[in-house]
Amino acid sequence: MRKAALVWILLVAIAQAGAAQEALIQARFFRASPSAEKSSLVGPEILSASSDPRLSPLLEKVDAPESELRAAALESLTKIYALDTTQFLFSQVLSWDGRAEIRGEPVFQPPAVFRLDAFPSWHFVAEISLRLDLYLKELPTWPFSGSPEEAAALRTLRGAAAPDSYRKKMNKIFGADFPLRIMDPTVVAVPVRGKIIFLVLMAAERPQPTKIILPTYPDELIRRGVSGKARFRISIDETGAVHNVRVLTSVHPYLDDAACRAIRQWTFEPVVQDRSAVPVSFDWTIDFDPARWPGLASKPELPAGGPYSPELKKILEQGAAYAERLSGAAMDFVCEETIKTTNYAMYLPEKAVVDKRKTTVSSSGAGELIMVSPFPRILPRNPYDTRTNRFVCDCQMIKKGERIEERRILLKENGTSVESGHKSLDDKQYTALRPLFAPLAVLTADRQKYYDFRFAGEETMGGKPAAVIEAVAKPGAVTATPAAKIWIDRESFRILQCETEGLPLEGYESVFEEASKIGISPVSTMTTIFGEAKNGVLFPTRVSLRIDYPVNVWGIGKRAKIETDIRYDKYKFFTVDTENKIIK
Repeated sequence: MRKAALVWILLVAIAQAGAAQEALIQARFFRASPSAEKSSLVGPEILSASSDPRLSPLLEKVDAPESELRAAALESLTKIYALDTTQFLFSQVLSWDGRAEIRGEPVFQPPAVFRLDAFPSWHFVAEISLRLDLYLKELPTWPFSGSPEEAAALRTLRGAAAPDSYRKKMNKIFGADFPLRIMDPTVVAVPVRGKIIFLVLMAAERPQPTKIILPTYPDELIRRGVSGKARFRISIDETGAVHNVRVLTSVHPYLDDAACRAIRQWTFEPVVQDRSAVPVSFDWTIDFDPARWPGLASKPELPAGGPYSPELKKILEQGAAYAERLSGAAMDFVCEETIKTTNYAMYLPEKAVVDKRKTTVSSSGAGELIMVSPFPRILPRNPYDTRTNRFVCDCQMIKKGERIEERRILLKENGTSVESGHKSLDDKQYTALRPLFAPLAVLTADRQKYYDFRFAGEETMGGKPAAVIEAVAKPGAVTATPAAKIWIDRESFRILQCETEGLPLEGYESVFEEASKIGISPVSTMTTIFGEAKNGVLFPTRVSLRIDYPVNVWGIGKRAKIETDIRYDKYKFFTVDTENKIIK
């Protein structure tokens, strides 16, 4: 029994050693001059943000972009040490495999060169015991750029930092053992010849972002109480650019897609391992919480668009007036709606589409290294599961104030007549479109501030001259419609046609979920033609919706996922009230 127990203990120890937890150690170097002639710092000092309230601003920025964390560090250090001037030198993100020591590459900052040796070991699950040695070689002066003397000075620094001799030729300005907690910035301050070298260290499970774009968090989802923590697996390349995003924990299909779109535009500090930058994958959590979401509690005013030409300004003013009438109208009408929709099935990859040039996964799952292709490959169609449906409905809409009710009674389903009044079409894919109100997302006076507009020319629509305007959402605008193109009647300023991008929040969850699984974002365009007039308002006569997946067809392309065509006719109006006047 004793022998078996010893064997079991040995096997457990080997298993634990093989599953060493990996980590990243972020190092940021600063140089500063104290305001007094002599620094009050007589020897090295180590401060932890979690235990020193003077460094609390750093704790608030551990998930912020790199520039914000650096700014918080500079501000805190300036106050603590009464600094006169401060200078950011460089940063390194070192990958630690959980076992071996880390020997950093020499970093040249003429007239100096720095070198960092780290000897970490896990003390607790979230704490590293770190032995840190910092070396510096600094020349008293630096020659003119391009001169022979400069070349000689560079050779001197390179010789001093050589791997086989740096410990003898460089000055060891710091060496100490101290704890380093995960996501807890720690400051090492070292006085050197009247100046102070600051090293801000942080152990983390992921690199620091240098650029963050917040995903769209629509007001409608906030009103419905949709919130929670979404978790994503992010893969970056050697430069820190995001090449793939995968949803691990979902909150809502729309928010998953919005977050993936935003994260693909992020950049991170490159990660160094074995003296070269490497691609890495890591997890990131986004907390969709209205109470703490940036900009929701006090939304900053976006700058006014323009300056616009007098012509475009008039079109926007008159278009807003028409949109306001449409928004405030009371309506009760029925029409015949003919729908044809095709949902294309595709042969999907089992995982996100990537270029598997290099893929290794550690036993802990934290060390996945992956190179991702910038374009998904072609998604071949599956004709056996592709479905086309045709419906003919009596569609009724009642609008009173902001409340809108829609009901569809089926007359025909895929060519077969349906007994009148006995079956309804309740599919949210059609209810959520509401093409009559699509222009309101862009043209009402309160929404125009979220867009930049441009006059795109003139066309003839139904024999009428139309002004064509294009709208693109401003950076930071919270909107489910990122872009639109609108044709406006030159005489009446009614909307003749509207082309909008963006999917509704409901009805297309399956599309968002499927796209997230293969690592792409769907692209949607809805075009509405308005041709039925009543009391100064134009109603839709035709709507086409196309949802595409981006694919790699000769370098770029799209693959249709859903194609929907809807025609409206046989309108019968009971109420259309735009100016407190009922027309019956």
